[in-house]
Amino acid sequence: MPQAQINELTPEQKENFADELLVYMQNELEKDGQSIKTKDFDFHLTYTQKYFNAPDEIFTEGVDLTKFKNITPITDEMFQVVMNYCFTHQYIKQMYMGTQKFEEIQLTESGFARATSVVRGRYKKSVTDNTQNIHIGSINGDNIQVGNNNTQNIENTFQYLIDEINKANATEEEKKNALNKLKEFAYNPIVSKILSTGVIEVIKRLIGA
Repeated sequence: MPQAQINELTPEQKENFADELLVYMQNELEKDGQSIKTKDFDFHLTYTQKYFNAPDEIFTEGVDLTKFKNITPITDEMFQVVMNYCFTHQYIKQMYMGTQKFEEIQLTESGFARATSVVRGRYKKSVTDNTQNIHIGSINGDNIQVGNNNTQNIENTFQYLIDEINKANATEEEKKNALNKLKEFAYNPIVSKILSTGVIEVIKRLIGA
């Protein structure tokens, strides 16, 4: 495949690489405890400096470019596209004109804000992914799982409560009052919205409503 095609970026890839670059820069700032105005980044590509009366001198790529490549595999050609994209959208800026391209780069406020948004989005997704199944407490060792297909669990829980109320050392009036309180709880507008219609019918049958 021709090199030009290998290094061609889709809009989605460009956005993703930009996210990775800006997050890298934000992480480096936080690691050193610096602000966007106090740290310069060196992303310059490998280049050759030619002299009139001396041998050519080869300068290897900037330290930040090397570190970034270790985190996010990217070609030099792709990197240039991403950097130009970030310049255009003012996510980054070059501090001094005349320096090597992509050298003495700073993260802008817009770039820092985008990096923060990306990090928070990843964190939120991670938390959501890790909390699909939630187990809430226990009643005498019988775990209740809240989630899909939990009608049986809820039915068992209410059955347990009703049995314990009926076995309690109390007057019939006190037991009746306790069952009514349980029914009021189940029929509470907020609770009834959480419970399915099927579960409500189960509770009615158990309580005798």
